[in-house]
Amino acid sequence: MICDIDPAANAFWIANQMEQKRYEYELTPDELVIDLGAYQGEFSRLIHDRYGCQVIAVEMTEAANSLIHCPWCTLIKKAASIDYLPLKFGGNSYYTTHMEPGNQVYDCFDIMDLMHQSIGLLKINVEGMEWAIMRRILDMNAAKYVKYLQIQFHKLNEMSDAAYMLIHDELTKTHSLMWRVPYVWESWKRND
Repeated sequence: MICDIDPAANAFWIANQMEQKRYEYELTPDELVIDLGAYQGEFSRLIHDRYGCQVIAVEMTEAANSLIHCPWCTLIKKAASIDYLPLKFGGNSYYTTHMEPGNQVYDCFDIMDLMHQSIGLLKINVEGMEWAIMRRILDMNAAKYVKYLQIQFHKLNEMSDAAYMLIHDELTKTHSLMWRVPYVWESWKRND
């Protein structure tokens, strides 16, 4: 996979049973959760079950079709992006990415369409598109709308560390890092 998480960091994540951290937030039922890269909707479901939040789940593949009729969920069947241009995607059975060659074309939408409202939690796992999405959110000064941000950065190349530091430094103007396992998962909280 061109777009991958760090194997050693992922082993640390698993060995230390850190997965539960992804669900530990101070959220109320009146807060909105946006799940970019919802896949089969497991994160959306667990967050809703725990906090009662309304969820916007974004997943362009058929994997999240079980969310279509959920009264607590709005499913957007497009790829989160920085514009409206369709993209070609490749990938394996459990991930879809524009970072690998493929022939599947999906419609996209500009993430800024969702960033005009108060967001309790924004979860981003979009297999390489997170770099452009975070850049867009920061450039448009939209991070201020997000109470909690959970993101999985994928190491794309030797420039990923430098690109990460630019995003990190800018994000610290509005948010504080809660926890991080590099290139696996990390979470930020707005400085209120």
